[in-house]
Amino acid sequence: QINTLITDCLDIKTNQLYATDAGNHADLEVTEDKAKDVIRFFKKDASLLTGVIVGKYKEEGQGTYVRLADSNNVYVTERAPYIRKGPMDYVDKDLLAVKDEDILKIRVTDPNGSFVLDANDGPDDIAYENLPAGKTLKNSEAKSVLGALSSFSVSDVKKSSGTDLTFDRTFVCELKNGIVYTLKLAKAEEGEDTLMTCASHYVGEKVTIDRTKKDSEEELKAKEAKLLAQTEANAFAEKHKGWLYTLPQWKASALLKTQADLLEDPPAVPELEVPALEIPDANALVPTVIPSPGPAEPNAAIDN
Repeated sequence: QINTLITDCLDIKTNQLYATDAGNHADLEVTEDKAKDVIRFFKKDASLLTGVIVGKYKEEGQGTYVRLADSNNVYVTERAPYIRKGPMDYVDKDLLAVKDEDILKIRVTDPNGSFVLDANDGPDDIAYENLPAGKTLKNSEAKSVLGALSSFSVSDVKKSSGTDLTFDRTFVCELKNGIVYTLKLAKAEEGEDTLMTCASHYVGEKVTIDRTKKDSEEELKAKEAKLLAQTEANAFAEKHKGWLYTLPQWKASALLKTQADLLEDPPAVPELEVPALEIPDANALVPTVIPSPGPAEPNAAIDN
């Protein structure tokens, strides 16, 4: 986005010098308080390098009034750049992209207690550790918790210093490669936003390189994977240290699941209905008469 901003400003082409007197700037809306867009580029010493001020559309015909920030000349350009004004337009909002099959365990702690979801056997076989008697796990809710860190993005960010928040909920995700992500959550002082700090560390086996020993290719690959995981955990912790993130509501909902959201009573076993046996009235019974056998028929002649 930063490169796009620079390129769009460089691509501004003027086709007419419209005014040279600063007294016309207000009417053309190329003053800093009236302009549609103001873009400044600064040098390393914080002095102004250059800048573009985009005013209103031309009254007749196509075009937009523009001028350089350090010049009184106002030009007409056929194509003014579209400027993204939101700070988060220039920030990478995607923090994590954890795959369900890479998760070992998730531990959630809140003021009402804590629970652990064990996914070592895969995302389709999630176990609730120390399942309370008489309760069953809602698989759909458990999967939503497991997938909370997939495509994990934020909606805002600011420095975490100077905030007086109560982080009363912790979401810990341990991966099979030894990386552990720890998210601490708090409610905003005003509004319904959920705020978060995040960190990571490595709990897997530490790798030592013994140059006197010749490792097999398989051993080298295993060590490389562990080293990469350790490096990834350290880099994540360093990048996000000291920052406070605002979560989108739909993403926060998965992180804020409670034990009550995950457990339910087992379905009741329906009782079998046995139809009542109908016994006929004894007085209505009609006796059955079986006729006595008659005389035996003579044997048929046998044709030899």
